[in-house]
Amino acid sequence: MAEQAATSTQVTKRKIVVSLPKHTITVFEDDNPVRTIASFSTGRQGHLTPLLDHGKLDPKRRELMHYSHTYKDSHGKPAAMPYALFFDHGSGCAFHA
Repeated sequence: MAEQAATSTQVTKRKIVVSLPKHTITVFEDDNPVRTIASFSTGRQGHLTPLLDHGKLDPKRRELMHYSHTYKDSHGKPAAMPYALFFDHGSGCAFHA
């Protein structure tokens, strides 16, 4: 009798919690914190980070390498936004490295 390979249908539940007052981003998998980030930038004058009171944003698109249509790098070229995770179509709200 041939052995069957074990298959897993378990889905990992992931979420990201951002606290601007604490200046932390915490990544959770199955409700367990797996990473906390304390070194990050937020919006600036005219492009402030949106505030949500216990709000929820679902990612709309991911790009391995995105180039900004709004911001320029030090050479005047579109700013690189590696590992970009966009939350709302057209809003410009994103996480990136």
